[in-house]
Amino acid sequence: MAYHIHNALKYRILGEVIKIEEERKKDPFADKADLNTLHKRLDVSKNSLVKTLNKMANYGYLIRKKYITPRNNCKNYYVLGEVGKKVFPKLHEKMKNGESLNLRNPKEEKISSYIRTSEEYIKKRIQILEDKKKEIDDQIEKLNQEKALITVQD
Repeated sequence: MAYHIHNALKYRILGEVIKIEEERKKDPFADKADLNTLHKRLDVSKNSLVKTLNKMANYGYLIRKKYITPRNNCKNYYVLGEVGKKVFPKLHEKMKNGESLNLRNPKEEKISSYIRTSEEYIKKRIQILEDKKKEIDDQIEKLNQEKALITVQD
């Protein structure tokens, strides 16, 4: 998963976990932040969600806790971790300002290599399209010649 997409998903998950924790303060019987609840609220595939939740739990963004008795086929639920408490305000500020969610500063060489790759791809693509156009033009010319022969014979 691309880095910026992963950060956007991470931002959405952290925001949703915070909302769920706030709801639970008001109503202790409200849903906890488990896989099914996050899946319904975020409309993200469970596969992507499981991978991201595992990474976030491993890095301390979230803390994985076990249900005493499993609910809705879920054994775990998540609460905000220390790293998540530090990172979420930064992500939220970037979202408000319309900035990229990239928390790292990529090296200039890496960026230029992406651009160079894109330019090379575009040039190859243009060449392929020009070749196809020439092929189609040749076919049209051939059909026009055949049409001219048929009209002459009639």
